[in-house]
Amino acid sequence: MEENFRLCKQCGQLLPVSEFYQRRTRPTEKIHVCKKCTCENTRAYARTHPDIIKEISARGRAKHKEEIKQRNRDFYARTKNDPAHVQARHDTYMRNKDKWHEKERAKRKAFNEKWKHPCEKCGESRLYLIQFHHIDPAEKLFCIGASATAKRESELIPEIKKCVCLCSNCHDEFHYFYGARPLEPRKALEEYLGMKLPIYEGKEI
Repeated sequence: MEENFRLCKQCGQLLPVSEFYQRRTRPTEKIHVCKKCTCENTRAYARTHPDIIKEISARGRAKHKEEIKQRNRDFYARTKNDPAHVQARHDTYMRNKDKWHEKERAKRKAFNEKWKHPCEKCGESRLYLIQFHHIDPAEKLFCIGASATAKRESELIPEIKKCVCLCSNCHDEFHYFYGARPLEPRKALEEYLGMKLPIYEGKEI
């Protein structure tokens, strides 16, 4: 009985030896934390160290690039004419589609509530009508609205600092009167808003 069971040092449960991973350096030995606790620890580390996990994943993909390509080719060759597999993938997609859209809507709502402000021109406060207008189009690296749920906040903040919030109507009106790329964009925007714009560079917002 003692040989077939082991005590997990993290959760304190007495579990079968099969519920423990083997050590990489010593394959004949088992680690002292069960598989469930090990997975929870791995997920917690991934949440707190996303950059490290991303770097490790990229390094692994680069190292095994050809193996991954060949595995994908083999998988496609086996399943391309298999109706059951095609239907199974379709069913999985349909099951997960609504969950994915719900998650994206929640992320976008949280982003809007944190970073969008009422229109600087008319005061419109409905966040779904608010757009980010780059003060100087030459400094624009990407569209914030299209990247709100795709990029990290650390990438979005420097771009948000280059913008003011305008509602869709005032945004269109500004570009109608001043064009897409005014010769003096800051001066044109200050004239349109009737106010002096603050300099956000180097400051927290």
